[in-house]
Amino acid sequence: MCKVIAVSSNKGGVAKTTSTLNLGIGLARKGKKVLLIDVDGQADLTKCLGIRDPEKLDYHENQVLRNLVFVFFRHLSAFFHLKRSCR
Repeated sequence: MCKVIAVSSNKGGVAKTTSTLNLGIGLARKGKKVLLIDVDGQADLTKCLGIRDPEKLDYHENQVLRNLVFVFFRHLSAFFHLKRSCR
């Protein structure tokens, strides 16, 4: 089963990046599969993970999020189709 944890706040300087990084590292060390998505314009989380020039990446957050939403709805549609056919 997949779990989603979101770290969000409009206020700056409240340790969102640090908390997200440490949470991701901790879960990965426990053997969990972790996907960290950095949607901050400054890309600090991406830089913390060792990518020095995020602008040169092949994919940006809008492409990743669009693909995730597509996959989510495709699986959700398949789930409801399966659920209806099992009645």
